[in-house]
Amino acid sequence: VSMRIPSLLCLFNAPFIFGPISGGVSVPNKLRNNFLFKKKFKEFSRDISNKFIKFSILMNLTFFLSKKIYVVDSDTKKFIPSIYHKKIKKLFGIGINFKKTLHTKKTNKVLNFCFIGNLISIKGPMIAIKIIEELSNYKKVKLEIFGDGILKNKIKEYIKLKKLNNIITVYGKIKQKILH
Repeated sequence: VSMRIPSLLCLFNAPFIFGPISGGVSVPNKLRNNFLFKKKFKEFSRDISNKFIKFSILMNLTFFLSKKIYVVDSDTKKFIPSIYHKKIKKLFGIGINFKKTLHTKKTNKVLNFCFIGNLISIKGPMIAIKIIEELSNYKKVKLEIFGDGILKNKIKEYIKLKKLNNIITVYGKIKQKILH
């Protein structure tokens, strides 16, 4: 999944497809200002690591021997050396067109959203919550959060403070096979 980790499966005598890979998206500096020092340092380290991908012998071997390379976003593609771009295919991400959603006919239908992941700054759970909070001014929405992490208590406090208990539920970490 990470563009920084080579796959030696490319050495087998079979067509190798690398991906889908990600990791090129960088957290904007404005958002980093709210991070603790440890998280800021981690993001800075990721930025440096991304810049050195084009010099990595193992990553270049993986790119070279791959029949296709699937990336999840354009930011990831820009870190892959351009000589391999002809092999790259972009996968379409999951998302929602908020303008279209906001301007559709008023219905009683509830828009259900789900956040699954580590409750840490880099994953953006607070951003998701604030989007749902804003969207709730226009539509009936529900957000279910599955995950654990250092932001869990902060999230629960925010939900309580903003009286969002009726639209946002935090379940905590659950086993992956239950999610299927």
